[in-house]
Formats: sequence, structure tokens, C-alpha cells
Amino acid sequence: MPSVDRREIHRDAYINLHLLATGFAQEFEADFRPFGLTQGQFTVLWVLAESSQRNGLAVGQIADGLLTRRGDVTRLVDRLVEAGLVVRFPGVEDRRTVLVRITPAGRKLYRRVKTAVRSRHDQQWSSLDLQELATLDHLLQKARRNRRPVDRAHAPHE
Repeated sequence: MPSVDRREIHRDAYINLHLLATGFAQEFEADFRPFGLTQGQFTVLWVLAESSQRNGLAVGQIADGLLTRRGDVTRLVDRLVEAGLVVRFPGVEDRRTVLVRITPAGRKLYRRVKTAVRSRHDQQWSSLDLQELATLDHLLQKARRNRRPVDRAHAPHE
């Protein structure tokens, strides 16, 4: 049996994961375009639509759900407000807190796009059976647990 170079496997796994993630992201961007959304905007709608907090979420809570910076979320929310898909309003308990809630139009669009996302997921993962997909998910979660947190304040702008 030939010897295995761990560093080559590291590199190959990284390249495959990167190419797969990049390809998936490009497919989603193409899927979102006819709806007038970006992937980031859809993700904000997803966090709001699936949240148990029906009275809205603070921008910081949305950012935590997206694992991104507040400034990025603020820009995404600004665009969604302009499109009438979310509303921004002061918090009841602390008026300094700004909450964001999905509108009925935003919820309706979210449901339509969610159907397209599910179809895309079915297509993207069609080469794996359910056991293989569960194993892949387990291995990716395991790899993520070993990561050190990135200082989001100094991360490159997306």
C-alpha cells in the first residue's frame, strides 16, 4: 500500500470543500436572482421567518444567527426594508434596541424561495444516499468543532 501524505490529503480535502462550497453558492445566487434577492438577503429572511421570536429580532441576534458582522446585517436589512420585505422598529422594553420583523410580503417571498432552495438541495446532494449524507454532515460538524474562532472584527469584508 502506498504511503499517504497527510498534508496532501489536507490540501485535497480543502480544495474539494472549497470548490463544492463555491459551486453551491454560485448556484444559489443564480436561483435567488429571479426573486430579486442575494444569498445574504435570503438568509436574513430565513432567520426571521424561522425564528420563534414573532415580535422581531435585534440586528445583533440576526448577525449571531448568520455568524456575520452586525454592519453586514445592517446593510442587508436596509435593502430588505427598501423592498418592503422586513420592517424596522424600536424595541418595546428598550427603545434604543432596533428590532427587525419579516413582513407578510417577505414571508410570502421566503416561502417561494424556500421551495427553490429545497429543490436545489435535492439536486446538489443527489449523488449521495441518506447514510452518506449523514456521515458527511457528521464529519463536517466534527471538523468545525476543531476550528478556532475568527476575530470577525478583522475578518475580510464579504
